[in-house]
Amino acid sequence: MRSFWPNTLSLTAVCCCAAQLSMAQHPAILPIAPVVPRVQPAAPVLRGVDIVPFPAAQPPSPKQPITYQRPAPQPDPLYVLNGQVIIDNSFLNIMPDDIGKLDVYKSDAPRKWRSLTAHGIIDITLKDKSKARMKTRTLAEIGKWLHVSGPVSYSINGMPVGESDLRIATVAIGEMKVTRATAAAPTTSVNIQIAHHIPRHPPRTLPASLGL
Repeated sequence: MRSFWPNTLSLTAVCCCAAQLSMAQHPAILPIAPVVPRVQPAAPVLRGVDIVPFPAAQPPSPKQPITYQRPAPQPDPLYVLNGQVIIDNSFLNIMPDDIGKLDVYKSDAPRKWRSLTAHGIIDITLKDKSKARMKTRTLAEIGKWLHVSGPVSYSINGMPVGESDLRIATVAIGEMKVTRATAAAPTTSVNIQIAHHIPRHPPRTLPASLGL
């Protein structure tokens, strides 16, 4: 019977030599060293430059309500009835069929009305003048009723009047302002404001087909 020990020893020796030869061919592994972190240099500072931060978002402002402002009313023209009496605008509600003539003056008014044409004069002449019965007074009569004496100047709607015989319907007088004479102003002034009425619109007539 043969012994295998010599062969076994030879094989072991061959393996050890091969292992040593293999280890001798690989380079030595260096030990692991810690990695030093790199510090980035700070950004250069810009001198003379102001850095403004971005503004924060502002909440939306509430919407303002839209308001409508009615335009100021324009001064009324002066109304005259039948070329004789100053009236108010309530006569605008008269029926058109009752008007015989309508004259509009701006600067070519008759002499006694010429100082009152700042806003125009509308002279309404009726076909039947008897329908225009009303109580009237002259400027001189109004001055006596106010118990003014001495020099007196009259004005209508702030417009001076040169003649005191102009007649005004008493229902057309809205306000009278009297400025008494003083040592500095020896003339008494009387300003008569003509009343302004909102014209009434005629009632609407419904069609007969509605049965109302």
